[in-house]
Amino acid sequence: MYTRGEADWTDVGLTSQTEDDIKLEDNFFHQPDSKNKPLLLKNEKILIVDCGATHVVLVSETGQIFERNYREQAEAAHPRLLSSLSDRKIIQIACGNHHSLALSRDGQLFTWGQNTNGQLGLGKGEPSKPSPQSLKSLSGIPLAQIAAGGDHSFAVSLSGAVYTWGRNHAGQLGLGNTTERFSPTLVKSLQLKKTVFISCGEEHTAILTKDGIVYTFGAGSFGQLGHNSTRDEVRPRLVAELWGEKVSQIACGGHHTVAYISSTNKVYSFGCGEQGQLGTGQNINQEVPVPLTLSAANENTLTVDKIVAGGNQTFVLCSQIEKLEPSANMFPSSTGKGIFSINDNLLDKWISECESKWKNTNKKIAWVFSSPSCLNGSFLEQSNDKHFKTTTETAGMDLSLVRLAFEKLAKNTKVLMQVESVVLNKLLPSLTGAPAGVEALRVYLIIPELFRALKTPQSIKEVASSLAEAILRLRPSSIQILDGRNMNGKIHIRDTLCFSYHAVLYPIQTCFRVLVVKATHCNLQVGCDDIPFCIQPVPSQGVNSNAGNRIQENKFYIAEIGLFQSVTFVDENSVDHGGLSQEFFSVITREMHTLEPGIFKLYEDCRLVWFIPMSAKNRNRNSDMFFLIGVLCGMALYNRCVAEFHFPLALFKKLLKEKPTLEDLRELSPTEARSLQTVLDEDEDSVDSLYLDFTVQGRELVLNGKDILVTKYNRFQYVEAYVDFVFNKSVKKQFDGFMKGFRKGCPSKMWKIFLPVELMAILNGNTKYEWEELEKNVKYKGYKPTDENIRNFWKVFHELDEEQKKHFLAFLTASQEEEGWPVSASP
Repeated sequence: MYTRGEADWTDVGLTSQTEDDIKLEDNFFHQPDSKNKPLLLKNEKILIVDCGATHVVLVSETGQIFERNYREQAEAAHPRLLSSLSDRKIIQIACGNHHSLALSRDGQLFTWGQNTNGQLGLGKGEPSKPSPQSLKSLSGIPLAQIAAGGDHSFAVSLSGAVYTWGRNHAGQLGLGNTTERFSPTLVKSLQLKKTVFISCGEEHTAILTKDGIVYTFGAGSFGQLGHNSTRDEVRPRLVAELWGEKVSQIACGGHHTVAYISSTNKVYSFGCGEQGQLGTGQNINQEVPVPLTLSAANENTLTVDKIVAGGNQTFVLCSQIEKLEPSANMFPSSTGKGIFSINDNLLDKWISECESKWKNTNKKIAWVFSSPSCLNGSFLEQSNDKHFKTTTETAGMDLSLVRLAFEKLAKNTKVLMQVESVVLNKLLPSLTGAPAGVEALRVYLIIPELFRALKTPQSIKEVASSLAEAILRLRPSSIQILDGRNMNGKIHIRDTLCFSYHAVLYPIQTCFRVLVVKATHCNLQVGCDDIPFCIQPVPSQGVNSNAGNRIQENKFYIAEIGLFQSVTFVDENSVDHGGLSQEFFSVITREMHTLEPGIFKLYEDCRLVWFIPMSAKNRNRNSDMFFLIGVLCGMALYNRCVAEFHFPLALFKKLLKEKPTLEDLRELSPTEARSLQTVLDEDEDSVDSLYLDFTVQGRELVLNGKDILVTKYNRFQYVEAYVDFVFNKSVKKQFDGFMKGFRKGCPSKMWKIFLPVELMAILNGNTKYEWEELEKNVKYKGYKPTDENIRNFWKVFHELDEEQKKHFLAFLTASQEEEGWPVSASP
């Protein structure tokens, strides 16, 4: 091994040893002081060590983690065991000046120590933490490596996504600015760069890609960025002097950087050299990478195994060439180990050793299938490094591997049942509604493949229901990625989701709560908790239409699943083929208009209803009521049922994001509209004499409206503001609740293709009845149109007046399922 801390390289007599041979003695670690006192760790074999400014962290062969803080443990000889991580198998550690990171085998990241600059990533305002804390904001991201600088931190995923947090005064986070980050933030400029390794200095950072390219950023005052300048860089910048060479290792010291190229067996260094840490033979700084000569006598017989940089030191671990050939893909890591992932060998082992080593198998199943990080890091699409291209447009995973894995698991019932139990009771309930990145969404594509392997309808129902709840917890932007709106024609993910849901949800309709309406003499009892939400993976119309390989509607639309297939009325037992659903909405819309005052205002002139503007009296009214009414309205549309809610056209305009006009106010309130029209029609010289200002009912239409008089110049703005107040500003909270409920009640977005008047007609129904057309289109069961009974029926029917026909039709469409009724018709 060669070390550099003076003016030139020093051979410390370890040239024939490999990295494993250079491990610290099994039972001690030396303190960094002149007395060289040992730190005793009895019965522990130490595999990993990292140091900060005042502390040392060690990981044993069993995955136990120990810490020695020289400020807190000045007299202690034994490092303390971090007991909160005793049940975790730690595989990587990283130490900053006064903080530490630890990655466990199940993919969880823990941080502790000083948090003055957000270097723990726990959020703004969080104090320093003496014990490890789970960094939940990165939950689900399959991490490949962690790194810590002076007061900043990094994590890189298996697919090359880079997350950073902490101090950023010199741009060492690479985010394009110098603003501190208190939570993990994606470095967007490094997306698709195939990042595989990160090393951090005191105030700078170096990135290594799989293609051997090096990027640096942060403080550059000593030339440690290698850009032939001492300027700071706030964005990742390629080190041009290393361009064309495939760099295989990098390491950052306090203010210097080292790189190794295995193909030429050369080590390069740049940055601060004031204490000889660059190994150039001079105590000067270098602003560009310079190659080093390790030893003239041994240069041709040694190969570099690993490079390590400390604060002001550099180490190069070497071995004889004949013992270890250089590898172009020898990328460094803290331990050489990664988080658990699924592969064929592991599955074969589980199945074959199920009985003989069940305790061990059970433990590993729990590790893998309870961790979204481990699952998301499995099944990567390795061909041509496709998983490094993970974006909102592609998941970077091979779903065929997922299917094969579950098919293999299904061969052993005991193993499959344990997988099902862990997924149901641990994995799905743990999924967060705000995943950190696209890689965290892979689990929502993996679990549907489990349905194919499950043995019983009950198992499918339970897992599907839990998955549906997890999806409903997701924020809208994540759902958009899953349902394909941002897929830009990438069919494979959407097609798989559609197939899985179509194959599974139809046979297990009972997994969704069904609204059972109990009505006695038309008194409805509908509780908030009874409202169901049915998930149907209907992709956006625009994406589906523009896709190169269009998904047919029968693949993603499940007509058999209806929200009201089990609607029942007390003492009216009947099979619901649509009539009872229609009757439900007929009854509930009538009941809605008898709700307590303050929900809607009935305009007598037009018999239409509108939201009551917010006031001091109803300011605290529960917005859930508007949400539930929106749900019912959406459900009626989704189930193709007519429901006369008595809303004006303006509501349907707002649903379709069109702006209501004075004509819409004329429909709702003719008196108000006439008054406003008078203002518009008045002679210009007479407008001022109206003494109007920009207020209505004491509320200002615009800022400082009470001080603005209506004149001949601004009367059009006044009318426009008045209409906007009635339909928008004064009822914003109520309508937002209604809109949210409407979207829940009608998960399909097909209604957006209609014009407002068309959407209104679909929901409210057509008030003009074509009775002759009805007779022509009726379908008969067991009868023909020419039969005497049928001819007599229509003869009597046409003798009824208009209202009698409507009442009869309402009865007919709600009761047509009764046994023996000869006619099946709909309006």
